[in-house]
Amino acid sequence: MTKVLRTMNYVRKASVNVDIILNAWHLDLYDINYAVASEEINCLATYAKQLKRRAILLGICSFLGDIVRSFYKLFFVSLRKRPTPGRVIFYAISSNHYESLLPIKRQVKDSTFWGCCDECDDTFWMCWAQIISLLYLPRLLWLYFKSTGYRKETFRYYFKDYLRIYGGYVVFSYLLRHCRPKLVVLANDHSALPRTLLKAASDVRVESVYIQHASVTEKWPPLAFNYALLEGCDALMKYENIGKSKTVVFLIGIAKTDFDVNLFNRQRTVKTLGIALSPDDNYEKVEEVVRGLKSRLPALSIVLRPHPADAIRYPVWDSLSRNYQCALSSAYQETASEFLNKLDSLLAGDSSIHLEAVLHNVYPLYYRFSNTFDDWYGFLKRGLVQSCNSLDELVTCYWRLLEHKPDIRNRAQYYCGTIGTAYDGRSSEVAARLINSWARNDQSLQSEFERIPDMNLEAYALRMLDTTTTKHDSL
Repeated sequence: MTKVLRTMNYVRKASVNVDIILNAWHLDLYDINYAVASEEINCLATYAKQLKRRAILLGICSFLGDIVRSFYKLFFVSLRKRPTPGRVIFYAISSNHYESLLPIKRQVKDSTFWGCCDECDDTFWMCWAQIISLLYLPRLLWLYFKSTGYRKETFRYYFKDYLRIYGGYVVFSYLLRHCRPKLVVLANDHSALPRTLLKAASDVRVESVYIQHASVTEKWPPLAFNYALLEGCDALMKYENIGKSKTVVFLIGIAKTDFDVNLFNRQRTVKTLGIALSPDDNYEKVEEVVRGLKSRLPALSIVLRPHPADAIRYPVWDSLSRNYQCALSSAYQETASEFLNKLDSLLAGDSSIHLEAVLHNVYPLYYRFSNTFDDWYGFLKRGLVQSCNSLDELVTCYWRLLEHKPDIRNRAQYYCGTIGTAYDGRSSEVAARLINSWARNDQSLQSEFERIPDMNLEAYALRMLDTTTTKHDSL
């Protein structure tokens, strides 16, 4: 009898594994790899300077090279870095994601980090994902030859990313079935690996939570989670316009900017300016601005901060800072919040760091260092930031700011759901309490929220301190 039960159990497990493999064969790669496959986002134009176009055969050879390197990591490096089981799994694919999730994770009981950033290495499992992906190479080649236009072109730049989705889905599905977590928490809703995990969690019937880690755009896909913790009304309205969704939304503010609300910048003049650089920024334009400000406003200290995704040009920005006696902030050595704490004003193009600056009461100015975007996040339209269109305008603005810097933190109320509530500066606490309650199937905490009316999405906001006026009345 025991042998029969063991055999039946073996057959059942084998059947489940076969189902996972078959499900992977029928994945919608374009939906999972949304950030790449969406022509509206058009990442090929956005990151044209950083991307390398390859023939498909070279893409396959490069993937095989990754697998060879994976064998070394698999057997000699990563044996002690296997993802550990936990009731709640936080998933990060970059340092930015990790930093945004960490304050919340610390307050969630029985939780663990998975991911492919340095802080939460899952190289062991992703090695297997790459090996398993080879089984689906014929399927991917068939999709490539069948595709046309923009999507076909993306294969020449992101062939490995497409192929890795198959193995990633198989590995994630296996891990989730083995660990049986209560929740999976992600900080990204449009990139390939997070959406692969999201698909696996949905198929395995593990509930998912999305925590917004940066400003969003209406170009993102519709929400496909059980719960979404958005920062404020701006994000809510964008997802409302994107399309229908069954996701239940809570506005919880911006967890990664939590700090004592009495410690934000209170300087009455601007003495230190930070320039936040993006991967698509034009070097000549940046140098022109730095040179002009240094020569015409010598009293102004300048700090340059390259984007972490622009590592290839880091030596160039380092050289620029040395040439003009500017300080340099590394995203690998200090967080965005630590960078902003040094500043009185921020200068950047299309970047979500503008919002973080306003929350720190650091005066933001928008300047187009590239020709790629134009008010991507809608900050100019909403009046969150002030735009300068030339070096002369910048100098004029900073002459005024050297004399007087106004308080501008309340501009962020539309973007941050905790401003004006009892939880101002405590977003991570709100998020952690919600996640803990969902992990134990307790809905009582939701009584501290009130439903926002006249929305297609089921959305809730924290109750305001002044009960006679709520910031979401205008929605």
